[in-house]
Amino acid sequence: MLRVRTPEQDDEIIWSLVENELIPKSNLSWDIPQLKKEMPTRLSKGFTYVKADLVNRPVGFIHAIVIDRILFIDMLAVHSHLQRKGIGQMLLQSAEKQAIQQSCSSAKLAVDAGNKPAQRFYERAGYKSTQYLASLQCWEMCKIIQPGNHSGP
Repeated sequence: MLRVRTPEQDDEIIWSLVENELIPKSNLSWDIPQLKKEMPTRLSKGFTYVKADLVNRPVGFIHAIVIDRILFIDMLAVHSHLQRKGIGQMLLQSAEKQAIQQSCSSAKLAVDAGNKPAQRFYERAGYKSTQYLASLQCWEMCKIIQPGNHSGP
């Protein structure tokens, strides 16, 4: 089931996905306790979709925010044992569909340099690397999004 995030129900598992799936792939050093403390505020901005299992526990999520009619994908994570099963693609398409409903025509995200699986995932979804962000040690990737090119909730 794909649904909107419910903070009381989902945030602990979302944090676990961030801690286990995103932070280890980052090139930056993080203050983990501070990042965990800031996570609810970060998730309260924009929107978050959750892919839940049969007992309604999150197994993946996407968090995004729309600024100036551009969709910014902030975080996307899927539990490692469920990767490569279409969950990430479903989450990404859902965020893009939401962005189109908010009159966006493009999407941007940053992928850690060296995270080739994530770069390939986004390339398969139509994103192109546009510039290297040295201060973040990430590649910026962009995509033109249009109505009619997406399925999802």
